[in-house]
Amino acid sequence: MLKKTLVFLILVLLLLGSCKSKADETQTEDHQSEETQTAELIEPQEERVEEPKTAEIKPITDDPSDINNMMIVDETTDFLTEEITLATNDDLTTEIQESKKAIEKLLSDDEITEDMKRRARELYNKGVSHYKKLEYDQAIDLYQQALDIVPNYYYALGNMGLTYRMMGDLDQAINYYEKVIHYFPQDYYIRLNLAAVHILKKDFQAAEKQYQEMIKIDRKGPEGYYGMGRSLIYQKKYEEAFKYLENAIKIYKNIQSTHLFDCYFLLGFSYYETNNYAFAIENFESAYLAYESSAQLNYFLGISYLSITPRETKKARLYFSKALELGFDIPERIRTYLTL
Repeated sequence: MLKKTLVFLILVLLLLGSCKSKADETQTEDHQSEETQTAELIEPQEERVEEPKTAEIKPITDDPSDINNMMIVDETTDFLTEEITLATNDDLTTEIQESKKAIEKLLSDDEITEDMKRRARELYNKGVSHYKKLEYDQAIDLYQQALDIVPNYYYALGNMGLTYRMMGDLDQAINYYEKVIHYFPQDYYIRLNLAAVHILKKDFQAAEKQYQEMIKIDRKGPEGYYGMGRSLIYQKKYEEAFKYLENAIKIYKNIQSTHLFDCYFLLGFSYYETNNYAFAIENFESAYLAYESSAQLNYFLGISYLSITPRETKKARLYFSKALELGFDIPERIRTYLTL
């Protein structure tokens, strides 16, 4: 009897290893590509340059658990995100306050006349109109004309970066984002957008350099930690990602951001990949409120519940059944074992 039991346990372990490999292969393939969506730009008012507002980021596919489609605050905003517009000066670090003051002084140079300011804004606004119509070449031409008048025009430089990114010219996007950083080295959100372009180019070291600079500029900002964790996951450096995602979770929880659920998913995935199934379950289930319709997340939870000791087949069956309903290809051996 003991011999039969041991044989049965060995077969189950082999089954789990095979199924986990299948899920991992699917996830690895998902890491190979990343797309972007178009963000709405903000036109400055005639009397002064407005601070940009937030463009909401949506997952690109129907399955939000695809790591390539995770919502990231910076991914397609024009420059700044809601955190900068909602925060009061008391909430901001000294460095970010100084950066904001530098932006406000953008058109106050003694050498720039009121007529020059007006013409630069007019050209910029025309460029925004063309951008919204996806007429990128015309937008770039008008932004450049504005820059010919005011070479350090913050919004024109940044929108040049965004427009080139939308066109797929990532090198030029980097070039213009770096020009903004040259004039405004403490700008948190331009660094965030620059890091996103480096991620698209799979230049993870360059992206992480920007995320680390963001953490130095504002340790209360979650995006630097989140970006670092995500970049490390792309490189399968899961254990290194733990601390960054945990920090991002603390901050997102404090500010009650929905990006908290994305962090829980990524941290759960990192634990899953390192066979820490109990912690994977804890984080996956924390993400479940936003990811209930994710076939992958349900599958990962099923595998995790079959992998812990003692094994919880009832819960595993529940999540595998849900994944099956959502169209995930559950291996036949699991379906037979759990009578799905």
